[in-house]
Amino acid sequence: MMQWLIVLLLLRNVILPEVLSHPHMGHLQRQSSPDGGKQKLEENTPSHVLLTDGDVMNGPTQGPSKRFSHSSKFGRDMFLFWDVERSDILFRVLIPVPGNVSLAGLGFSSRGDERDADVVLVTWSDEEVTIMDTTCDESGVLRRDKNQDYDLEYFQFLLEEDNNMLEVVLKRAIDTHDPEDYMIQWGTTRTFLVIGNDKTNDLGTLSFSALTVIEKPLSLIRSDRKLPALSSTDTFSKHFLVENVRIPDAPTTYWCHTINSNLPDKVHGVKYEPLVTSQGIVHHMELYHCEVPSSRELPSYSGPCENKPPELTPCSKVIAAWATGAGPVIYPEEAGVPLGGPQWSSYLMLEVHYNNPQRLAGLLDNSGIRYTFSETLRQFDVGVLEVGVTYSPNLVIPPGEGDFVWPGLCMSSCTSEGLPPDGIRVFASQLHAHMSGREITTSHYRGGRELPTVDSDPHFTMSFQDIRTLPKDVTVLPGDTLVTTCHFDTTDRENVTMGGYGMMEEMCVNYLHYYPRAELEVCKSTVSEEALGQFFKATQTFRPDMEAQDNLKTRQTKKMFSSVAWTETNRRLWEQAINVGPFDGECWSSDGEPFLGQREKLNGPAENEITPLDNNTDKGRVLIM
Repeated sequence: MMQWLIVLLLLRNVILPEVLSHPHMGHLQRQSSPDGGKQKLEENTPSHVLLTDGDVMNGPTQGPSKRFSHSSKFGRDMFLFWDVERSDILFRVLIPVPGNVSLAGLGFSSRGDERDADVVLVTWSDEEVTIMDTTCDESGVLRRDKNQDYDLEYFQFLLEEDNNMLEVVLKRAIDTHDPEDYMIQWGTTRTFLVIGNDKTNDLGTLSFSALTVIEKPLSLIRSDRKLPALSSTDTFSKHFLVENVRIPDAPTTYWCHTINSNLPDKVHGVKYEPLVTSQGIVHHMELYHCEVPSSRELPSYSGPCENKPPELTPCSKVIAAWATGAGPVIYPEEAGVPLGGPQWSSYLMLEVHYNNPQRLAGLLDNSGIRYTFSETLRQFDVGVLEVGVTYSPNLVIPPGEGDFVWPGLCMSSCTSEGLPPDGIRVFASQLHAHMSGREITTSHYRGGRELPTVDSDPHFTMSFQDIRTLPKDVTVLPGDTLVTTCHFDTTDRENVTMGGYGMMEEMCVNYLHYYPRAELEVCKSTVSEEALGQFFKATQTFRPDMEAQDNLKTRQTKKMFSSVAWTETNRRLWEQAINVGPFDGECWSSDGEPFLGQREKLNGPAENEITPLDNNTDKGRVLIM
């Protein structure tokens, strides 16, 4: 912070007079132009020079006079600010432009590279500023769009001691209805800032690969719900961290660490945020409450989760979940996470997933969760419900698939037993998959009718798993069905991908944050052993002296999937198995125990509940009747 104070003093006393006479500085008044992309510089004196390292920066008092609600830092010294204004989105870009740079831009694409890249370019001269709406063609060259869908709102240079900073404000429609433009949607938007030098300034032959590109996934469209301001008079924070963990030199490690919360009175957790000390290695974390009687003593443990004592099995009630890219979670003013007091066990367990593909040795970690608690109790207790596909090797995606679809069912028979009579209100969602995940959606059905989607990310990436506050609460009633559908891309893989905890294995999950807290903790499904047996028998993937079902009992499922010949016929058979069933369901309470009788009830779809759609027209989908 001190260095920024010094910079601001320099700007005020030394540099500001130079800014006032800079030929490229000025507030651009909106005016019509024949080509829509050029505007003359009008010499207006700016009343500000703004530089900050904070998360959100105020707009200037003149020029772009509004405060921008959202911001993100790209690399070391590039900033993007944005706001949604009804059907439009306003961007403010602050980017360094050294002497050899004569082009800058803002862009979007589905996967963060030049495929379908949509870029607005900004160039300048002594006389005018030009913007151009472009699209990257199949050869990687940026071509001018037929329709120019951006407006230039403001433009100026800010001078620092060592560098020029370009400040530009642009506006476009969220959906321009232009096939050459990227449609900004709810979910992840792969966003990038670009600069180019004098040699890349020929807009007729400008190659995307010739630009310097800083890419970052963002949630540009966000809920406009007002979250409560937290009072400093009745809130306090606690850190729940692992302690000097020597990260194993293995590709994947799940580390479990028990913690005593030491909260003598009941409080409500109203906010949590990540504290990550091993950037790039910590992939995700979950903080669990141990659902045991408050009088029970639990063993202290810090080590690989696979070796944790069986007494820690009840440590399964999720009270915080974080993954790469997610920020703080603030709960609505009417609800909070209950903890403390004589009626609650004081034991917690922090689970940290270390992703260490380079097998780096000697790394120490002290990551975890900072929780903010309120002594003023709120009306409702918060819970987290896990829906999707069961964690097991059965989540199989054949190699070479560009869009393989897996549905995970939270069935009506489970919600009927696990949810309170008036249901629950879901207010936030965190979609989760691994390296091959490309799209995730959680759909909602009641009485044979599809309701509005709970959450969806059409451009999901493992590197950005935001916890999104929903635009409005979603009420889930007993008897409702939730279907979480994941799309996977394995075109770069020669071998089958199976479900598991490693990054090259897969998951398909949504963590739903809701209130009031219910006993239901996990509501997921997978293809049943009966269906697996039928598939292996049909594909002749079993030893000649054994039936396929017997092979499953020997727990050789992984080896059997690895030996499947993934012909087109066998791929279609597997799609049929995961969509038609029968299914095995997980319906678990917060103490780690299944609801009584649920395993038998969910061994296949409920009558008239799930019917496969025509595989020729609706690949990989299930229909709720």
